[in-house]
Amino acid sequence: MLIDISCQNSGNADVMTFFIENFDLKQSHLDIIIKTACTYSWTEIVSSILDRCKHDKSIMEEAMKNTCISGETELVKLFLDKVDISLLGLRINMVISCQKGWDEIVSMLLERVDHSLFDFTVSMNEACRCGEADIVELLIQKVDHKFFNFENAIKEACQSHLNENLVLILLKYINNSTWDIEGMSIKARENGWRKVSSRLKRLSYNEN
Repeated sequence: MLIDISCQNSGNADVMTFFIENFDLKQSHLDIIIKTACTYSWTEIVSSILDRCKHDKSIMEEAMKNTCISGETELVKLFLDKVDISLLGLRINMVISCQKGWDEIVSMLLERVDHSLFDFTVSMNEACRCGEADIVELLIQKVDHKFFNFENAIKEACQSHLNENLVLILLKYINNSTWDIEGMSIKARENGWRKVSSRLKRLSYNEN
């Protein structure tokens, strides 16, 4: 009961540390604490619990998810250092990190995890939908382009109306012969994207 109450306040890190160090807590208590600790960025507590508790897949996935939602780079590193990556739900957590625009976390995951474990089509599409140009550039730089569907990505970027520069980046990787330049031009005009409209006119001229 005291643990549940303490978990409701981000200022109770010292209380949690006291519980962990002075009581023989049940696994269920440790599970509650680690999920809360990731939400509140209690790095030392997360590290301590990872050393003590059983690494249950569903708990580790949820804790990692909370970490990625919060954008806590140091906590992501802790999980990668201390937990079997098969327990971390890395596919969905890469997507979340791309949505949120956490470039340091995305970069760390790309460097430390086999790329076959990610769904880069979804990750790229979500980064585009959220207008995260820096994430898109990072993915393009560090991931084999065979994992991407640039046409779907540019559609997501256009529908979001968020970032003209993002669309300009993606246009470099589009196969002009396989997609609808005219439809894209209409979207660009609707969004008031003059630079994109100008680029598309040049592409259309070169095609003809």
